[in-house]
Amino acid sequence: MESLIKDNVQTNVPVAGKNGETPTPTGQLDISAQPNGNPDPYEVLVLIFSDFNILDFSGPIEVLSKGHQFHLTVAAQDYHTCSNEAVCVRRDISLEEARQDLARYDVLVVVGGPWKSVIALHSKDNPVARFIEEFESSIICDGNTRVGKRERVIMSICTGSFLLGYLGMLHGKQATTHHEHLERFRAVCEEAQIRDGAKKPTDVVEARFVDCGVVSTGYRLITAGGVSSGMDSALYLVQRMVSVDVAEEVADRLEHRSRIDEGIADRN
Repeated sequence: MESLIKDNVQTNVPVAGKNGETPTPTGQLDISAQPNGNPDPYEVLVLIFSDFNILDFSGPIEVLSKGHQFHLTVAAQDYHTCSNEAVCVRRDISLEEARQDLARYDVLVVVGGPWKSVIALHSKDNPVARFIEEFESSIICDGNTRVGKRERVIMSICTGSFLLGYLGMLHGKQATTHHEHLERFRAVCEEAQIRDGAKKPTDVVEARFVDCGVVSTGYRLITAGGVSSGMDSALYLVQRMVSVDVAEEVADRLEHRSRIDEGIADRN
C-alpha cells in the first residue's frame, strides 16, 4: 500500500539507512497496514474528502494498523486531499476504482471534519455521499452470497455521522457525533426523516461511540463521537473482530487509555 501522510513542508531526499534500506523521510508517515502473517485480513476502506479532520483519519488507522488482521486502503476523489489541519494525504485508489470492487471491503470508515464542510457534501449528486450510498447498496445486493459471509461494517467518526444521517441510514436508530454538534446532527436526521417519510426518528445520544448492531440491511452500523473517539470505536472493532486481548495490547502499545466502556456496545 502506498499511502503517505505528508505535510506541506518540503522534505529532504532520504538517505539509505542500516542494511541499505531507505527510511521514511522526515515529515512523512508510512501508514501501510499489512497484517502480520494473516492470510485473510479484514479489508478496511477509509473514505476522506477535502477539509477532513486529521485525527478522525489517523486515529482509527493507527489502531487498526496495529490490530494484526486489518488491511487499510484510503479512497478519495482527488489524488491528494488536504485536511482542515493542512496535512495532505495521497490516496491509494480513486472513488471510481473502489466502486469496481465494493464487495471486497469488510469495513467502510467515514471520517468527519468541520461541520460546515460536511454539510456541504449533503447532496445525492456529491461523489462522497453517493459513494457511501453505493457501498450500502452493495451490501444489500450482496446478501449472503459474499465469499466467506463475513460481517460488514460501516463506521463513521465524529461529524461523519452527519453524512449517514443525511442519507437516511439512521432512521429509527441510536447514533452519536461530536458533543458540540448534537443539536445540528439531530436537525439533519429530522430533515432526512421528513424527506424520506420515515416513521421512527434517530435517537441522538452523547456517547464515546454507538454500535447499533447488525441493521436490517445487513451490516453493522457504528457511529463514533468527536475526534479522538474514533480511536476507541476502532479499538472496539478490534475487540469484536479479533479479540479483547489484542485490543488491550493495541491500546497499551499506543499508550492510549481506552474508553471503550464509555461507548454503547452491541451485546450480541
